[in-house]
This record gives sequence, C-alpha cells and structure tokens, in this order.
Amino acid sequence: MVNIEIYIVGIVFWTATAALSVLAFISLRLDYLLSEGEDKVEWIERKLKLLKALLEDHSQLVKKREEAESRVRSFWDIENLSEIHHQLSIAESEWIESTRDVVSKAEGCVAEYKKQSPGLFWSAITVIFRLMTIKDVLRQIDDVENELTLSFEKRNENAKYIHMSMEKSRSKSRSLLDQFTFEEEDRSVAREVHTSVAAQNQMQKKPSISFDQLMNKSVAMDLFSGMEERWSIYLLLPLHAFLKDLRQLQLITETEKQWKTVAGEIIEDAEIYISNYLWWFETFGILKKSKMNIPLITNHFRKDMKLIVTGFEDLLKYNLTFIDRAAEKSTFHPITDDREIASTIASIESKLRDMDTSSQQVAKENLKCDKLKEMHKQLKEAEKTEGRNACVKELKSITQKLDNLLDNFQEWNVTEPVEYQSEIGNAINLLQNLIKTCTIKRQESTKLVGCKKEEQDLVSKLTSGSGSNPSALSIVGMKGVGKTTLAKVVYYNKDIVEHFPVRVWVTVTEGAVNRAKALLMKRDGTKDQTLYLINVCDQLKEKLCLVVLDNVSKTTDLDKLYRLLYGSGWTDGSRIVLTTRFKDVALHANNSSTPHHIRLLMKEESWMLFQKVASRRLEPKEESLAKKLVGKCGGLPLAILSLGCVISANGTTPTSLSWVLDQINHGHFKKYWLQPKDNREELSNTMRDCLYCFTNFPLDYEIPARRLVNLWVGEGLVQQNNGKTPEDTAESYLEELIDSNMIQVVALKGNGKIKTCRLPSMLREIILQNNNRTSQSRYWGTHLERRISYHFYDHGLNENSAQAFSKKGTPLSVLFFDKREGCKPGEHVGKILSTSIADQQFLETRVLDLECIFRPQLPKTLSKLNNLKYLSLRWTYLEELPPCICKLQELETLDLKHTCINYIPRSIWELKKLKKLYLPQNYRSKLEGKPRGHFNEILHILWGVFLYGNYPLLHYLHKLKNLQKLKLAFQLKISEQETLAEKIVKLEQLHSLTLKSVDETGDPKKLKWINMSKLDNLSSLRLFGKLEDKIRTSLLPINLTELTLTASQLSVDPMPQLQNLKKLKSLCFYADSFIEKRMVCTSRGFEQLQVLRFWNLERLEEWDVKEGAMPSLMEFEARSCINFAFPSGLKHVKTIRTIKLRKMNNPFVKNMWLYRKKALLVNVEIN
Repeated sequence: MVNIEIYIVGIVFWTATAALSVLAFISLRLDYLLSEGEDKVEWIERKLKLLKALLEDHSQLVKKREEAESRVRSFWDIENLSEIHHQLSIAESEWIESTRDVVSKAEGCVAEYKKQSPGLFWSAITVIFRLMTIKDVLRQIDDVENELTLSFEKRNENAKYIHMSMEKSRSKSRSLLDQFTFEEEDRSVAREVHTSVAAQNQMQKKPSISFDQLMNKSVAMDLFSGMEERWSIYLLLPLHAFLKDLRQLQLITETEKQWKTVAGEIIEDAEIYISNYLWWFETFGILKKSKMNIPLITNHFRKDMKLIVTGFEDLLKYNLTFIDRAAEKSTFHPITDDREIASTIASIESKLRDMDTSSQQVAKENLKCDKLKEMHKQLKEAEKTEGRNACVKELKSITQKLDNLLDNFQEWNVTEPVEYQSEIGNAINLLQNLIKTCTIKRQESTKLVGCKKEEQDLVSKLTSGSGSNPSALSIVGMKGVGKTTLAKVVYYNKDIVEHFPVRVWVTVTEGAVNRAKALLMKRDGTKDQTLYLINVCDQLKEKLCLVVLDNVSKTTDLDKLYRLLYGSGWTDGSRIVLTTRFKDVALHANNSSTPHHIRLLMKEESWMLFQKVASRRLEPKEESLAKKLVGKCGGLPLAILSLGCVISANGTTPTSLSWVLDQINHGHFKKYWLQPKDNREELSNTMRDCLYCFTNFPLDYEIPARRLVNLWVGEGLVQQNNGKTPEDTAESYLEELIDSNMIQVVALKGNGKIKTCRLPSMLREIILQNNNRTSQSRYWGTHLERRISYHFYDHGLNENSAQAFSKKGTPLSVLFFDKREGCKPGEHVGKILSTSIADQQFLETRVLDLECIFRPQLPKTLSKLNNLKYLSLRWTYLEELPPCICKLQELETLDLKHTCINYIPRSIWELKKLKKLYLPQNYRSKLEGKPRGHFNEILHILWGVFLYGNYPLLHYLHKLKNLQKLKLAFQLKISEQETLAEKIVKLEQLHSLTLKSVDETGDPKKLKWINMSKLDNLSSLRLFGKLEDKIRTSLLPINLTELTLTASQLSVDPMPQLQNLKKLKSLCFYADSFIEKRMVCTSRGFEQLQVLRFWNLERLEEWDVKEGAMPSLMEFEARSCINFAFPSGLKHVKTIRTIKLRKMNNPFVKNMWLYRKKALLVNVEIN
C-alpha cells in the first residue's frame, strides 16, 4: 500500500510538474511575445502623444475662431465669417477627422496591452484564460501600428504642412483677440527668462552638458565605428542643443510641448544606451585595446541606437516650425565657420566639375553638394541660437568628410563605397530636416504696432526707483485703443519678469471688487493659480510685486482695491499698473505723476496694422480705397482689426469695399466713440471750442498742426500763460485733445513734433449731431455760431456751406475749401468776400483762411477788416500782393508761403502788430525797406526772405531781438556773409534757423560757418551751401535737436563729430552734403537720434553701423544713393520702426527685403 501510495503521489507530482511546466512554457512564451510588442507599444505611445496634442490644438483653434468671429460680429452683421481665418485644406480637414478614429483605437489597444502585460504573479496561472485575449492584443498592436503608419503616409501626401496651416489660422484669430480681455493662457510676448525652482533643481541633478560630454567621449573612442547610422547619431548633438533653445521659448501649442517632450525622451534614451555600452567598453579594457567586442552586447547596442535614429527621423517628419511669439527684434550674427564651410563647398564643386558630368554617380554628388549649399545659406540667415551653432558644426564636419572622400573618387571607379553612400547621404538628408525644424522663426504681433516705445518707457519707470508705498502708473485711453494690450506687453516684458518675482493680473468688474479674480504668474511666464483677490494678499507678503488692475472705472472701486492690496505686506519697490478710460480715476490713483495716455494710431501705423490682419494682396485701385477705409477708423486699433477681418471675409473687390465704406458712413464704429461718461465731458469751454474747430474742415481732412495753432491764436481762443508763448499754449491744447483720444495724429515731423492731424470721422458725426443748438451738448462751445466754412465742389457750394452763406451773423473765423481747378474758385471767393464785407457781416472777423484756394480775387474793401488777426494765402499762387493787405493794422500773421509774389512793398513794415511773416522764397521776393518802430520787438517769425548785399534788412536784422524762427536765402559775397553772421549771433531768442547760400542760377554757393555756440535756444538748424571740408561742432549750439545739411560737399566723415551733439534727434544729409564713400557710426554715438535721412548722396558706398550706435533710431530713409550698399550694421539697431527707400539700386532693395523678413515690426516702404 505504501508503495502504491508513493507511486500515486509520484504520478501526481510528475503530472502536476509537467502541467505546470507546460503552463509556464506557454506563459513565458506569450509573455515573451508581449515583451516583443513592448517596443511597438512604446513607438505607438510616442506617436499618440504628438497626434493627441495636434487634435487638442485643433479643438482649441476652433474655439478661438468662434471667439474671433463673435468679436467681429459685434461690429459687422455678417453671417459667414469663415474667410477671416486661414482655412485648412479639404485634405487636411479629412486627415484630422480620420486621425481622431485612429487615435481612439490606438488608445484602447495600448490600455488593453498594459492590462495583459507580464510580471503579474497570477499570469502563469491564468494564461489559459488569457490566451485568446493576448493573441487579440498582439494582433491589435500590429493593426494599430499599420494604421498609424498609413495615417502618417497620408499626412505626408495630403497634409504635410498642417502645423503651419494651423499656426497661420491661430495667428489670424489672435490678432483680433489680442485687443480684448486678458487671456490666462496668453503668453505671446513672454520669454522664459528664469526657469522655475523645480526646474533648476532638476537641472542641478542632471547637468545639461552631460550628454555633450558623453557624445564627445564616445566619438573620441570611436564607439560608433562600423555603424551605418554613425553620422545620424552625431546629429543628436544639434537636437540636444535645440532643446536648450526651447527652454528660452514660450511654447503655446500642445504639439510644440509634446514635440519637446518626445525629443527629450529620445535624448534620454540615447544617453542611457550610450552610457551602458560605454561602461562595458571601458570595463573590459583588454577588449578595447585589441579592438574586439562582445557580440551580444554590441549587437544589442546597435539595435538600440538604430531605434533611436528611427525615432529621431520620425520626429523630424512632423515638419513642425517653432514660433517665437515674443515679437522682439531678432538679433543676427555671422556663423563662426562661414568662410571655412564656403571654401570647402567650393572645393567640392571644383572637384565635381573635373569629373564626368554625365555619370549618374557624379549627378548624385552634385545633388548632395546643392543640399549643402542650401543648408549653408539657411544657417547664415538664421538667428543665432544653440541649435544653429550645433548645426553649423555638424555641417562643417559633413562637408569636410565629403570633400576628403571625393579625393579618392577616381579610385572608386563607378562603385560608391557603402560607408559613403549610407552614412553621408542619410546624414545630409537628416541634417536638412533638422535645420528646418531647429530654426526658430519670429512671429509679428499685431498688438505691438505703434507701442514699442511706450513699452520701453513704462518698463523703465516700473523697474527704476523705490519707495515704501507702491506707486501707481496709470494707462488711460478710450475703449479699443489698446490699454489692456499695452499692459499685457509690459506685464510679459523680459525685464519686468526678471525684476518682479511675483506678478498679479486683476481684471476688475465695476462694483464687484470682492469677487474679482486675480491671476498669479510664475517667473517662467506660465500660470500659477487663480484666486479671488481677497485671498491674494497672503501670496504677496514680503515679496517684490507687480500688480496690474485692468479696467478700473470708478474711484470707489479703486479705493477698495487699494485697501486690499496695501495690507499685503509686500516689499518696497512693488508697483501697481492701472488701466482706465477715465482721467479722474488715474489722477485719484496717483496725483503726483502724469498718467500715460495712449494715443490713436498714426496713418502709417494704422495701415501697418490693417495689412497684418487683412493679409491680402491689393491692386492699386483696391489699395487706394482700402486706405480710405482705414482712415475712417480714426486710428482706433479695435476698429482697424475688425475692418481687416471683414475685408478678409468679404474680399477686396470694388463692390465689397464700397459696401464696407457705406456701412462705415452709416454709423459702424460709432458706439466705441459714444461712451456714457468719458474724458470729453471734462473739457473746458476753451477746449470744446478748439475741438469744434476741427468740424470746419472737410471730412477726414489732414490738418497741419501749424494751421490749427495759428487759427486758435488768431481767433483768441488761447489764454495767456506766463512763461509760454500763445503758440506753445495752443500746441499744449492740441496735445491734450490727442491724449483724450479725440484727435488722431496723422504724421510727425522729423523732430518728433506733430505735422498733421485730423478729427476721426465717427467723432465728427457725433459732435455735429449733438450740437443741436442747446447748451446741454458736451461739445458745445462759446464760438460755435461764430465760425463759417465754405466748401466748394464740382457742382458749387455744398449744402452746409450754402446755409452758412445765407445766415446772418458776425463770424470770428472764415475758412474756404475748394477742390476745383481753374479761375472759378478765385471768382467765387471774391464775390463772397465783397458781398459779406459790404453787408458788414465780416467786420468782426479775426481769421480769414484761404489756404489752397487758387488765386482768390481779393477785393479792395478787404482793408475794412479792422479786426483781422490772421490771413493765410498759402498755396494760393497769387502773383501780386494787394495793397489793401498792408492796411490791416491788427494783422498778426500773414502767410504768403507758396505764392508767386516776387515783390513785397516797404508798406509791409507799417503792420505794427505783425508777429509772423511767411514769404515765397522760391520767387526771390524783393522785400523793400527795413523794420521800424515796434517791429523790432514783436516779430517772432520771418520765413522765406531773400537777401542781396544792398538790401537794408541785412544791416538791421540784429534789431529783431525777439525773432524765434528765421529762414534766409541769399546771394552774398563772403564779406557780406560775415556781416550777416555778426547780425545772426545777436538773435538770442532764435529757436529755428535756415540759411541758404545760392548764386544767380540758384545753385549752391559757398556758405561761411557762423559761430552759433552761444545761441542756447537754437534747436533746429538747416544749412544749404558749400561748407568747409569738415564739420565744426564747436560752432554749433549745444541744444541742437535737428540738423539738416544740403549741398555741403563735406569730404571728411561728419559722424564722429556730430555724435557729440547729445540732444540731436533728427539728422538729414541731402544732395551732395557728403561727397566721400564711407561713413561710420561708432558705439554709444547719437544716443537720442530718432530720424536719419540720406538723399542724393551719389558717392556714398558704405555706412558702417557699430553695435551700440544710435540706440533710439526709429526712422531711416534713403533716396537716390545709387552706389550705396546695404548697411549690415542696421541689424544692431533694435528700435527702428520705419525704413523708406526711393530710387535705390536693386542689390540694396533685395537685401532690404531679406532684412525685413528678419526684423519684425519694421515698416519698409520702397518706391
């Protein structure tokens, strides 16, 4: 029995053992199969990361599109707005939808695989029950792998550039949304200046240079010898370098972030494989010495590295372009080995030319050479980054290798070595894709148009100074003018991020301060957390903070905000930025500093913004109408953006543009100029009179600031201000209207002063509608009924002018506007003046403005206008000065500029109150007599006088003691010029001086230097004539801000001397003012220069701009400089915003366009 029991036990034991062995074998076999699928699953997961990221980006893009369309519909009643976006192609959209199905299936497959993964204790026991499931999972893995591969093949065929298409669409949507509320995920102008503490700790644990050291060591030990992927493995170094660049870049899209993650995983895997193999290689030193290896380990290492290279190649197939949305100007530097690479490529080309060009093999080598040349060009034009530098290094190695191999080309006969074909050919293709991906591109931002200087000013104010109480800096402007936009740009400025460890953004809702949410930001520009403002104080304690309070509309709300924030215990030097529509709120925030007023965009800035949004090529006729439409927006960014969007949607046909114009004329945009309570209600009666003066000009008329100032002064609107001239006070009035967003600056002069401005058409309509003859109108002024303007068109007087002509009254100002040609305008004006003077209607008139009326027939009775202060005949082309004008004893301003009058009688000096006299210098008007009586003390401006040696004025000029502006042309001998110089240096009140020395034909004549060093008030100087060989800055006034030289024929570079003029803002070289080939601007020179012009400098070839020169330059213009080479040093000037070119040589223009592609926010005009 015992034996039987033992036998039975044995049978059971061996049966169980056999069964278990079979089960274990089957389990191990299936687990082995699962393990074999692990590489495939890892590959699938990496693909899924990028595909899911792309799908998420697409979903976010759809949301942004809908939000942008909603914004546009707030302006325009348009159903279909799909065209405002950059549309994905049909093939791209279909690929997106099919990819969603593939991703869903792949996610399920991966989840099931992980559920069946080996390593579980019961896996062997349950193997029979899992048998079918495991087989099904393995089959699904193969299916998913095939589907993903097929999906990527379809993308390469039909949706190769889908990432760029999505970026274009995203950019278009953001261009409009940038002008609205703060977006928590918006980091479009942020740059990661400091990594977070956690990231820094991580970097300390794993030094960033370890991979570089590892690769260099491996190369030195020839670790990759015999590997087909050897040169491709070397290219992991540029990829690793590019990851360093990405740390300095704010990645917004999920695709960008996941690409960076996957690239990092590839580098980490490669580092592990290489480190492990290197350990084996170094441990068995005897093998290293004998150049032997361990086959199992070596083969496994080569297999791993082949997978790394495959993943690397797949990663670059995404055709992803990384965008730097910081919108700061790029910096470019020559590549370090440029000449050596160029020389090597030239050597390759030379060797290939000496070979049989009909050979198929030589054709292949030529193709490789072409690729090397293209890569070299791309790297030369790329911005200096770690990735670019590493790519340059690898390009240098590959070109040298190819050059060396070609030396032995004849020995190969017709058979190309496998090493050369596989390694070099694949490496060139991989490097080509790597350069395309690792070249960071800059994206222009619509939000920065016109506000770069404002950004710099605000950043400087916020980061300088200190104090126990955080000072508030207020940004004031109307709705849609860009207050929040500017605040966001400052908030994300890299200097601000560096300076303030804690930054908080609070969007304020009127009357709901306690429920206001505050967004805290990390130093890396990403979101930290969102809290109710009442809970923010604990986060600010003992920290240097910047707090932005956006959209504060009530002083009571501001007081509540201050009570919450001031008790936070923040450190000295913390700052508050406040945005508001209301000046009283800004002053309440900080009455010791001037609020920062955002002005409406100027004409050029408005057009730049429109072009960025509309993104359509316009024909000349279409462009003319489009510019008219942009002008109707009045410089309001929000209106311009919406206009660009609707034109993108409707197209640019004359019909669609006319429809948009009709919509604007019928009130579009009006609601943004209609605010229930704004700064316009705070205007004094005087300021309202000044504002209403704009309505006397035609619609959208570009009014010279000079004309407005003279009108206001002549009409008596300017109040006396001790220490300021009436003209200065009038200019301050204009500045105030501009700061209140009621007047748009159209253009600036070279010295930064206002040249022309206009009243936005929508505001004009509101003013005219509201002024309904009742004192309740916010625009009503005391002089409303005392202004008359006559507007003539082809059919005669317009309706308003006809009413003005029929009404009775005694106007203070009378203005005429006439677009007609011929003698009709002059006849009609003459009749109106004769009739009105005869009827005694104009007897109290103080201002008579006939500017641009062609040859008006002035009646003799004009002398009866005994109260006339201002008479403008500018651009009338009158040929004779009527004697009656010299009888206007109250006349203070007489403007004869751009007339054809060549004789001014001595009776002109009988105008005892004349302060400003403008003469037509081009006609060499003979000015008889000399100043007498009070003339010596009251004349402030004498413009356009032509002097001969026998003119009495030459010897009496010094008696005009209060002369502030003087323009003289003369034909004088040197001795007579010395007399003139003696007189000019005694005019101590001079602000502006123009001297023009000509001969009898009008050509330039020698101009003697005048010692003006003691004329402390002189800020503007224009010299026409042949000077000595070099500039003598010791003779120039120290406060000079504007200098123009014409026909000076300087033969010594004037720049080293002129850069010593510390206050110089505008410098112009015209018509042979410099006759040599080279100019140099050295570092730290021209610190305040903003405008520089070169006109007709035919011999100038080179302008060398050193780094650090002209740090404030904003505008550069070149005309007819036929030999002028493009100044490469212009890349050092970070502040330049406008470049104008006229009649320049083709190479210069070509290089300028290349520069324009790299230099963001620079408006280039080429004619």
